[in-house]
Amino acid sequence: MNRSSIQEANSHIEMLYERIRELEATLANQSEAMRDMQTEHEHQLQQLSSYKDTQISALQQHLDSSEHTVRKLMKKSKSRELEAQRREHALTSEFERILYYKPTLEKLVSTMNSLGERMNDKETECVQRGVSPTESHDDSGYPSDVVGSAKSDKELYF
Repeated sequence: MNRSSIQEANSHIEMLYERIRELEATLANQSEAMRDMQTEHEHQLQQLSSYKDTQISALQQHLDSSEHTVRKLMKKSKSRELEAQRREHALTSEFERILYYKPTLEKLVSTMNSLGERMNDKETECVQRGVSPTESHDDSGYPSDVVGSAKSDKELYF
């Protein structure tokens, strides 16, 4: 080997060492950038996890509140339903009582209408005869012919 080939080989080796140093520097820079990116990604994952936990907590609170409201409304609905049933039962009971007394009330109304007609007829007759209508009544306050025609006090009322 001659001297020029040795110098050429040394120059070539020196260029290789320079290229290796450049590549090592690039590798170091890329490693640093990768570490920075890894750190940034870890930080973003922590933030995302924290945000997720906050959202889950808020949604859980909203769910709990909604469930409480539903329970309250269900209780109120049940209470109203029971009150409606109680009122319906009371009205049914009152209606049955009215129906029970209906024949008696109809007879009473009929008797009162009949009595009213008789009193009007008696007053008309008294006016025609020139007698005061109160003079033709007995102590009970009823026209004497009505009281006299009733078989008993019960018939006057029922």
